[in-house]
Amino acid sequence: GERKKEERERLAELARVEEEKRKEREKERDTALAYSRGTAAEDAEVGTKNRKKNKRRVLVGDMESVTDFDMVRADAGTTSDRYMQSREEQLLAQARGMKLGAGSLGDLDNLSDTGTLKNVANIITRAIDTSILDLSKHELDNIPPFISGLTRLTVILLNHNKLHYFPASIELPRNLRELHVQSNKLRSLPRSIGELAQLDTLLANDNRLVDLPNEICGCVKLRCVALHNNELRALPSSMGRLSNLIDITIRGNDELGHPPVEVINAGSGSILQYLRSMETAMDMSTAHFCGFRLIQIPDMLLQLTRVHDLNLASNRIQTLPAELGKLTMLEKLNVDNNLLSSLPHEVFEHMSVMQSFSASNNKIEFVPLSFMHLAKLTSLTIDSHSCLFPPPAVIRQGARTVVAFMKKVQRGSETGELELRELRLSRFEAVPTAISGLDRVTSVDVSGNKLVAIPASLCRLPLLTHFDLASNKIKALPSELMMLSQLEELCLGHNLLQGLSYEVKALQHLRVMRVNDNGLTYLNLDLSGLTRLEELVFSRNHLISLSLRFPSSLLTLRVDGNDLGEVPPYLFEATQLRVFQSDSNPLHTLSHPDFQLRWMKEVTRLEEVWLAHTDVSELPEEVGNLTSLRTLHLGSTRVSRLPSSLSLCSALTHLNLDGCILSHPPMSVVKEGIAAIGQFERTMYNIQHGYAVEVDLHQTGITSFPDFTSAARPHLVTSLQLDHNHITHLPDPLSLLFNLEWMSAEHNRIGRVTDLLCKLSNLQQLKLSANANLKKLPLSLWMCSALSSLALADCPSLSTPPAEVVSLGCDNVKAYLHRVWVTVEPSSTSTSTSSLPLIGQNGEEGRRGGGGEGEEREEGVKTARIATSLDLSRLGLKAVPIDCMLALSLRELHLHHNFILELPPFISQLGQLEVLDIQHNQLTSLRIEIGLCSSLRYLDITHNMIEVLPMQLGRCRALSEIRVEGNPLSDPPPSVVEEGAPAVTRFLRAREAAHTTKARDLAQLMSGGRTVVDLSRTGIRSIPSEVTVIRDLRTLSIDHNKVDEIDTLLCRCVKLRSFSSNYNHLRALPDRMGELVNLAELSVEGNLLSELPSSFCTLASLRTLNIAHNRFSLFPDVIIGLPQLVEIKAADNKMSSLPDSIGTLATLRVLNFANNEIRALCSGVSKLRRLERLELQRNPLSTVPETLAACSRLSYLDFSYTLLTSVPSALGSLPLLHTLLVEGCEQLAAATAAARRSKSERSLLDFLAYNAEYD
Repeated sequence: GERKKEERERLAELARVEEEKRKEREKERDTALAYSRGTAAEDAEVGTKNRKKNKRRVLVGDMESVTDFDMVRADAGTTSDRYMQSREEQLLAQARGMKLGAGSLGDLDNLSDTGTLKNVANIITRAIDTSILDLSKHELDNIPPFISGLTRLTVILLNHNKLHYFPASIELPRNLRELHVQSNKLRSLPRSIGELAQLDTLLANDNRLVDLPNEICGCVKLRCVALHNNELRALPSSMGRLSNLIDITIRGNDELGHPPVEVINAGSGSILQYLRSMETAMDMSTAHFCGFRLIQIPDMLLQLTRVHDLNLASNRIQTLPAELGKLTMLEKLNVDNNLLSSLPHEVFEHMSVMQSFSASNNKIEFVPLSFMHLAKLTSLTIDSHSCLFPPPAVIRQGARTVVAFMKKVQRGSETGELELRELRLSRFEAVPTAISGLDRVTSVDVSGNKLVAIPASLCRLPLLTHFDLASNKIKALPSELMMLSQLEELCLGHNLLQGLSYEVKALQHLRVMRVNDNGLTYLNLDLSGLTRLEELVFSRNHLISLSLRFPSSLLTLRVDGNDLGEVPPYLFEATQLRVFQSDSNPLHTLSHPDFQLRWMKEVTRLEEVWLAHTDVSELPEEVGNLTSLRTLHLGSTRVSRLPSSLSLCSALTHLNLDGCILSHPPMSVVKEGIAAIGQFERTMYNIQHGYAVEVDLHQTGITSFPDFTSAARPHLVTSLQLDHNHITHLPDPLSLLFNLEWMSAEHNRIGRVTDLLCKLSNLQQLKLSANANLKKLPLSLWMCSALSSLALADCPSLSTPPAEVVSLGCDNVKAYLHRVWVTVEPSSTSTSTSSLPLIGQNGEEGRRGGGGEGEEREEGVKTARIATSLDLSRLGLKAVPIDCMLALSLRELHLHHNFILELPPFISQLGQLEVLDIQHNQLTSLRIEIGLCSSLRYLDITHNMIEVLPMQLGRCRALSEIRVEGNPLSDPPPSVVEEGAPAVTRFLRAREAAHTTKARDLAQLMSGGRTVVDLSRTGIRSIPSEVTVIRDLRTLSIDHNKVDEIDTLLCRCVKLRSFSSNYNHLRALPDRMGELVNLAELSVEGNLLSELPSSFCTLASLRTLNIAHNRFSLFPDVIIGLPQLVEIKAADNKMSSLPDSIGTLATLRVLNFANNEIRALCSGVSKLRRLERLELQRNPLSTVPETLAACSRLSYLDFSYTLLTSVPSALGSLPLLHTLLVEGCEQLAAATAAARRSKSERSLLDFLAYNAEYD
């Protein structure tokens, strides 16, 4: 605390002393200035004060003399006269010894005038005493050289002389604070002035100075500069570095161009700020010249080509010079608050990097097109209220919109197409006449803006042919529109027009006029004079009447969406009309009260007629005159019937009747078009009148089968074509066509076919392809004896017959249907028989008796009634048909010689099945549901690919014969198979009994709350859910099963301590394995594991880990850190190395890594101090580290069948080692034999080899 206090006092004392010195210096400066003004009293006072100084030092050339005025006074005596006389003599002697040059106060050696000597002596004396040299008003031509020797001078007064220059040999004192050279004839100042770092005041006015040296910036303390009344042309910009400069006068320099006159007139403050801004611009590429009242941009500023930021706001600049465009690196330009009325095109032509331009509070009317080159412009500020081009709305949208607008205008002047869409323009008053090429514009698009009137400036474009004014707010057409004599297309849609004026009639070249979506209510114009008019659009207005006179050249007339109650009366004048659109109007009739249907008779070239959403209830017969009609829209009208004359419109390809309730023809036919309507009408007429022999209704859109019940002679029909329609089923009336030979109903939606199809005895071809809903054919189809061709392709839902049978042809389909028919319909009565055989109870073919036709039919029916056998062999089946499930009383099922992959689950529903023949198929297994076939006594599965027979087959107690030859059976074993069917049956029954007993035991275990569950060799594929709910489960064994995944629910058994899943099919352990925190023993030997889950590291209680016989290629790092791990068995894997971190398992006692790919033993093994047993046999191990001897508890080492050449001798010091196996180490055996042949003393290697032989 005392030291801090002393330190603060010391610092305060230093500050006080420094403050006194500063005040003394300021007082001395003020005194010097007062003396320079010639005040005698002040001069005497200053001299008195300075004489009190102890010592003065004067440098004269290379000499230094010290004058002690007190000593001089002592040597001269005590009287003042003697003192003064002695002093004058001394000063005179000093002046003569200064080696002064001629021309400055004369040659002092030749001076004889005592008054002059006294004058010189007084000057030098005063300079020495006051540090002020006053040589003013002496009419000097040159500067005295002795000034260089007065090094302590602070003020030099050379004003009011006749000086022309500063000699280079003159060195001004470095401590000089004031230099007065005003009222001379100097043309320049020395460059050495820059070395006067202490210079405070420079008075050089009333000279002939032409310029100032740049080195003046070295006068860092310069505060006051007077340069007025000279011949200066420019001030050096380096003066801007003089941060202490506060006063400068430069008036009276008529040729001064830098700084500008307006800056000079503003005073010294403005001049200083200007110079500093210029210096900043030269150093920092930033130029801020705000508020200088500049009339034009200084030339020096235009030479700063590297400036990035130029701010000229708040001046009086009237125009920007073209030279400004040379500042190509300019990024920001601010000319706010000036007097600009325009912007030159050349300025912005090359400023591609400009990002910001601000010109607010000016009077700019036109922005040049060169703005389009400002690709990086992001900020633009221009007064929108005074700007005419671009429009104010464009300016308000920002810089990017302005640049885009300029590009569009420029593109328009080049291509002749001016596109100004969606720019929110509300007015567009002027287009700059200076824009070359605009007089050649032929297309203008200003749609999507907010224009309230058509811009008159755009109506003066002489070559304009296309004018798009859509989506604006225009209320009337201007008279200037008549000036567009070449206009061909006029778009006025989506505006606020209430009517059309006579100006439109003057547009003689007009071809297209669109006035849709306006407020038109009534039009009464004669447009017949517009002989080139082709398209008129008045859609979506409020027209009540349209009394227009149309030119004959009109091709399109659109008046939809209005309130018209009748067609335009003079429509018949448009004889060339192609499109007439009048939908969404309250039309009641197509006839006009005055002109009737004249338009339908004279306008015969119509191609499109739109009458949708009207009140028209009848389509007149005169519509047949429109032979060129291609499109007719009558949707949502009251038309209920189409005239027959419509069929005369041969070109009609599109007929829209959506929403109409037609009575004739059906709507489904109508949707297919006029061709379908005509075809439908002709065909139905022939059917009704009995003229139909070949009925063709394809692609007519019908949804139901034709009605033949009211036909005159349906039996005459021999051909029926129904392709590409929407028919959903073939009904019973189809049987009326009993002479039908050919029928095609492809590409429909048929889902059901009548059973009476069998009555078509003459049917030869039936095509039902591409019916996605067709699921089954009637089983009675087999009775169509003449049927020789059946097409059922692309029927994905078809199950009867199966696709495999369909692919074999019509005969196989009929055979399949016949076989199934006699099985699943035993109580049906047949009206006819077939040449196809019926499969009887014993599998034999039914034979025809010798009786008549009735007897044959009776025999067939009787056979069908007692059929209990189904033979579907050799039909190429890939699956057992579901039709077999319908025959629940089936006793024999023959499926041999097919391609069946598996039996269906419904095989269990055939409870009376006795014989199942499924040999020569592709079965890989039998379903366990076969065990429910309790009546099964014969099973033939020869020549399949079955590996395992299900133990459930042992439940079939009636099974007396089973054939399994030709299968790669592994279970039951081949030895059992060789003993024959009885042995196989006994094996399966024994397995079933064992499984039943095991399951019963398991149930008892779980019901009794046991904590040990053994499910080994039970054939399970997953852990039963009953096990996972045993909360107190301690031990679980599922060895030698087919488990491929462990249920994560097992991880909830947190009390589990031992888990064994050896020799299963596990590929991974569950991620939640780490939740078994009490697990102490884990054995997963003989699986397909390649890694352990990350949660394995949390098994803190694990002591024994067996991962042998798996697929580990790397040592599982998750094992590292298990604190209680005692034994690791990882034999028969593919590990190539052990990590050094294994040494952290301090409790490890047994390591078994036999039969891996380990080539070297890591040093971490040597850190296992408790290791007792190490097995590394059958590894490509070549060396054993000496550090292994650090494992002092080792008792068993196995290096058998490795590549060892030697055993470390240090192992002989292990006290507990009793077994060392090196069997099969050929290189080690050779080395041992060589050692034995030598007669050296018995070494440790011999001892180890002897132990190995002994073991």
